[in-house]
Amino acid sequence: MEQIASSPCPVFVVSLSQREEEWDALAGVASELAVDLLRRKILGVWHAASFDQMDAIASSGIEVRPTDSPIFVDRDLGKVLRYGGAKKVVLVLDPSALVPTYREVPANLPQEELQALKRLFPTEMRSKDGNWLWLTRLPDGDPRRELPYERDYARWIPGDPFDALKAVLVVGLDSVDLGEAAQTILDACTSPKWS
Repeated sequence: MEQIASSPCPVFVVSLSQREEEWDALAGVASELAVDLLRRKILGVWHAASFDQMDAIASSGIEVRPTDSPIFVDRDLGKVLRYGGAKKVVLVLDPSALVPTYREVPANLPQEELQALKRLFPTEMRSKDGNWLWLTRLPDGDPRRELPYERDYARWIPGDPFDALKAVLVVGLDSVDLGEAAQTILDACTSPKWS
């Protein structure tokens, strides 16, 4: 693992061998990375994106637009390494800066409170018995709404994504080309300035 930047957060390039890219070998890679980051006192939850999104991450701290859109995170790095494609960016995010994408509220909640919540969680679903409302940031028709998947993994960043971003891992097979590509993107970014 080679560090190519330290500010506004550390950026590391992680080279995988052809074997390590296979599903069953990712657990070992994940354990090694987690231990190395722990030694550096970098802790958090994990979020993966395609390397194609590196420009957006460098300029905004997250790849989604708008930056308060839902993202999916996990505490299991081995699982997260399965997402994002062959060349990926794995973000280490501060869980205290993330908010679940849903609220479960009583259906008889006063209208004023309900409307305030719906500004943040616009999609509404009613329980079968009619006593509860599930309010979510996930769009209507998204099959992950109201499921354990949303409850366990879906989050959003209500503030500045750079406040949530603790580290960036650029992961792929060819660390030289990948590192050079990542460095070029970071060097071209003027706000924030990476160093």
